[in-house]
Amino acid sequence: MLINKCTSSLPGWILLFTLFLPPIVFGQSGIGQFMNYGVEDGLCEAICSGISQDNRGFYWISTRGGISRFDGTHFKSYYPSELLGDKQVLDNSRVFFEISPNRMFVTLGNGQAFILNCISQEFVPVKSLQDRFCMNIKRMPQNQFLVSSTDTVFILDASLKVEESIVPPLKQKGFGIHMEMLDNFRYLVSSPKEFFIFDFRTRHFQSFKPELPQDGLFNTGYELSYVDRLHKRIYFLNFFKGLIETDYQGKQLFNWNSQMLQKDLCGLLNQIIPDPDNKQMVWVSGNNGIAHLNLISRQATAFRPDPIIPFSLACGSVTGLFVDRDQNLWATTYKGVSVLNKNSTLIDEWDLQTSPDAPLMSMCRISEHELLAVKFGTGVYRISDKSSHFEPFHEKELKDSWFVFRDGDRLVHGGRGTVLKMVNLRSDHISDLTFLKPYFKQSELVCLGFVSSTGDWWFSGNMGGGLVRYNPVSKQVVHFSRNQKSFSGSYFTSCSEAPNGDIWFSSNKTMVLTHWIKASDRFEEIDFGKIFEKQYQSIIQSLAADIQGNIWIGFEGTGLVCYHVQSGKTDFYANKQGIPSNYVYNLVFDDRQRLWVGTRKGLACLGTDRKTVQYFGLANGFPSEHFDQSSWFDADEGKLWIASDNYLLRFFPDQLLKTENRKLQIFLDEFLVSNQKQVLDSEKMYDFRPDQNTIQFTFSTLNPLGKQQIEYSYLLEGSDEKWISLGTNSSVIFPTLPSGTYRFHLRAKIPGTKKWSYLKDPVRFEIATPWFRSWWFKAVVILVSAILIFLVTRIYFQRKIEKQRAILERQRAVQNERDRIAYDMHDDLGSGLTKISYLSKEAIRKDANRAELDRINETSVELVKNMSELIWAMKVENDSLADLMSYLRHYAMEYFETSRIAVQMELEEFEEDRQISGEIRRQVFLIFKEALHNIVKHAQTERVLISIRVKERLSIRIIDYGTGMKPEAERNRSGNGMKTMLERTRRLKGKMELKNSENGVELNFEIPLQN
Repeated sequence: MLINKCTSSLPGWILLFTLFLPPIVFGQSGIGQFMNYGVEDGLCEAICSGISQDNRGFYWISTRGGISRFDGTHFKSYYPSELLGDKQVLDNSRVFFEISPNRMFVTLGNGQAFILNCISQEFVPVKSLQDRFCMNIKRMPQNQFLVSSTDTVFILDASLKVEESIVPPLKQKGFGIHMEMLDNFRYLVSSPKEFFIFDFRTRHFQSFKPELPQDGLFNTGYELSYVDRLHKRIYFLNFFKGLIETDYQGKQLFNWNSQMLQKDLCGLLNQIIPDPDNKQMVWVSGNNGIAHLNLISRQATAFRPDPIIPFSLACGSVTGLFVDRDQNLWATTYKGVSVLNKNSTLIDEWDLQTSPDAPLMSMCRISEHELLAVKFGTGVYRISDKSSHFEPFHEKELKDSWFVFRDGDRLVHGGRGTVLKMVNLRSDHISDLTFLKPYFKQSELVCLGFVSSTGDWWFSGNMGGGLVRYNPVSKQVVHFSRNQKSFSGSYFTSCSEAPNGDIWFSSNKTMVLTHWIKASDRFEEIDFGKIFEKQYQSIIQSLAADIQGNIWIGFEGTGLVCYHVQSGKTDFYANKQGIPSNYVYNLVFDDRQRLWVGTRKGLACLGTDRKTVQYFGLANGFPSEHFDQSSWFDADEGKLWIASDNYLLRFFPDQLLKTENRKLQIFLDEFLVSNQKQVLDSEKMYDFRPDQNTIQFTFSTLNPLGKQQIEYSYLLEGSDEKWISLGTNSSVIFPTLPSGTYRFHLRAKIPGTKKWSYLKDPVRFEIATPWFRSWWFKAVVILVSAILIFLVTRIYFQRKIEKQRAILERQRAVQNERDRIAYDMHDDLGSGLTKISYLSKEAIRKDANRAELDRINETSVELVKNMSELIWAMKVENDSLADLMSYLRHYAMEYFETSRIAVQMELEEFEEDRQISGEIRRQVFLIFKEALHNIVKHAQTERVLISIRVKERLSIRIIDYGTGMKPEAERNRSGNGMKTMLERTRRLKGKMELKNSENGVELNFEIPLQN
C-alpha cells in the first residue's frame, strides 16, 4: 500500500514502520463514548487523512477517494476530479483548515494547493503555490499562513500571495521541512537530521542541536512533533527512540521509549494537538489509538479499539486529530472517522446487556466501592464503581431475580417463588426466609420488596397476594389484601415513600394509586381513571415522592402528573411542557430535588422551579435515547444510575446539566432554477423569466453527534397556505410554478419531538409574468379590441346607412316616378278624357247619337274617377293614416250621395298620425270600395253605418241595414267580388268577416298597422 506524503505529517519512513507493527490491543482505560462512521454510513472512502470544521459548523473530511461533508446525520461527497472537470486529477486529498468564512484550504495527492468554497463547492487553485509540493500548512499570527514544501517555507498573506520564502541552509535536501512557532519572532525549522531557529526580526538562521540520541537510528532521523509554547517544551519523535522532550535550549527532559509508547500512550505517535480545555493536556494519536496526555505529570489516558467494550474506537490506526468548536475530539483513521463526544466523558458505562426484555430492576450499594444491580430473570451483578468491571453475585443462589434491598448487613433478594434469600454481607452467608408462604399461597413470585424508614420490610406477591409488612426485629407479620377489603388491587409493582412515612403504591396495569397512611395504618385509593378525561386513559408505570410530599406519577400515555396530596389537584407535564414523550417509565429525584424523567425518546430533567425542562439524548453522550428501565440515585456518591438499552450508566447530575443542547441549524445546499445553479444570497430578491419556473431546493440540517434522521416541512408563501411535510427528504422541487412573488420557508425537527427549527432567511424570488399575460398587454388588447369593435361597428353601420340611403334613394326614385306618372296621367290622360266627356256632351244634344254617347260619357266619367283614385294611391304625400281615413270618408259620402242612401260615419280620433305605404292604402280602399258597391247593388237600404277605429290595428265595420243576404247569396259568397276582397285581406295579413244580423249585412275588416 502506497502512502502519499499529503495524507500525514509523518515522514514516509515512520509511516511505513507503523503499517508493519503488530496490532496491540489493550483494555480501554479511557472513559468516553466514540461514535464511529465509515463507508456504510456514507463516507466516500474508508482511509481518511484530515478533518476540519467550516464557519457554519459542517465537518469536512478528506479521504483517499474524495472529500465528504458531514452534518451529523448524512455525508455528502465531493470529488476534486469532478469539481475541476479533469479526470486526471487524483481524488486523494487532505483538508487543513478554513482560511476565511466558508473557504477551506485543501491539498491534493500531487501536493497542489486549492481553496474549496464550502457553499458553492468550487475548487480554485492557489496561484501563488502552483507547481509547489505543499506538505503542511499552518496558521500564523496576523492572518498569515505558513506552507511547508520539500526545501522551502512560504509565508502567505491573507490574500494568499507569497510575502516571503524561507530557505533553510540544509546539507541534505529533499526530505521535506517542518516549521513550528517558538515565540512571537522565532520559529523552529526542522528536517529529519537538521534543525534551525529562524528569527523573523533578523531574518537569520541559527543552528539548533537538541540532545537527541543518534545511535541506532538506522539512517533515520527525528520529526518535530509538537512545541509547547506555554511550558517551553519541544517534542521530537523517532520510530526507534520514541518520543523525546527537550527544553528550548535543546536539553533532554524526558524520553518515552517505544515500549512506553505502546504501554502508556497509543503506540508510534503521528500527531500531537493541544486540548483547548486544559493547557496542560494534549491529544496524541498513533498506530494503536488515542491518548490524552498531561505534559506536566506525563500521565496519560489511552483510548484503544476493543470490540468487547461498547462505543470504543473503531480503528487503532489513527491518521489525524481535530478538536471542534464544541470541544469534541475527531479522529481520522484507516476505517473512517471516529468522534469522542466531550459529554460522554461525563458518563460511565457498564455493558450489562440489559434490554426491555431483561431490564434493570433495582440497585443498592453494599460497600464503599461496590453496588449490586438486579437484571430481570437473570440474576444479581456486583459492580465496581471505580472501574468498568462487573461480575455475577452469588450466581447459583440468587437467580430469577426481581429485587434486592439492603438493611444494615443484611441483603434481601426476591423473585420467582415465595422464598426470599438473605445474604449476610459480613459473613457472605446465605439463608432462606419463608415467612411469606402462608400469605402468598397463590403467588408465583414476589414482585416488590423494600425497606421503609421505620425499618419494616414490605413485599407484594402476584396473583392476589396483596401486601405483607414484616418487622425483622419482632418478626411480626401483617397481611393486607383485597379479600380483607384493604384495597382493590391484586398486587403492586412500584412504590415511593413520602417524607412523613406514608407509602404510595401503584397497582399492576391500572390507574389506581394506593395510599398507606402511616398515622392510622390504613389504606385509601385514588382512581385517576375517574379524574382524567377519557382520552387520557393509561396505566401507572412509576412513582416518586418529592420533599413536600407531592406524588409524581409516570403514566404510559398520559405523561407526567404531579398529585398534590393536600389539595387533591393535579399538574400535567407532557410534550408541550418539554417532556420528550408522554410514555414515562421511570422517575427519580436527585439530591437537589430535580426530577429525572426517563422515556423512550430521551431523558429529561425537571428543574426545581417545576417549569424548566432540559433534554438529554445522543448528542449529550448517551449511547441511546431509550430510558425505559429502572433508575436510582446514589446519595452517598451524589451520582445518578440509569439503564439505557444494554448499558448501565452513571453520571453526576450537576456536570451533565452544564452541557448545552445545540439547536438544529438549517442550511440551503443548492438552489436550482430550471436546472441552473443559483448563487445563494440570503438578502437577494431573485428575479426569473417566465420560462424559469421549475424551482428546486436541496438542504441539510446541522445536528452534530445527534445521529438522528431529520424531519422537514416547507411553506411556499404565494402558493401554499399550510406547512407541507417532506418526511426525511432533504430536497423539494416545484415544477412549472405560475408567475408571481414567492417566499420559501423551511423548518426541521427530530422525529418524535415537537420543537421546530426554522431556516433563518427565507428565499425570496419572483417569476415574471409572460408578456401575453402582463397588464400592459391586456390593456393593449382591450384598447385594440375596443378600436376594432369601434371600426367594425362603424363600418357595419356605415354600410347599413349606405344600404338604407340606397333604399331611400330607390324609394325616392320610385316615388318621384309615381308622382311623375300621376302628374302625366292627370295632365295628359285627364285632359283627353275631359275632352272626350266634353265632346260627348255636345253630341248628346243630337238625338240620333244619344244612347251611344251616353255610354261614352258614363265610361269617360268612370275613367276619370278611377284615374283620380289611382293618382291618390300613387302619391307619396297621401301615405298617412289621416289621409286614408279622410279619403274613405270623402269617397263614401260622395258615392252614396247619388244613390240617396244616408251615411253615418263614426271615425275614432287617434293621438298621432302614422305612415302607411301606398300599396296598403290602395288595397284598403279597393276593399272598402267593393263593400260599398255591393251595398248599393244588393242591400236595398236607405242608410249605412260606417265605423272606423284605430289602435294597433285598423278596424272597419260596415252595417247596411238592408234586406240581408238571401240563401242563394250565401251560397254564392265565394263569388268573384268576395274572393277579391278576401285575397286583398290575406295580402295585408288581416281578417274579414261577413255575416247576417238584425240590421242587415255586417262586414268587419281588420288589418295590422305595423305592416
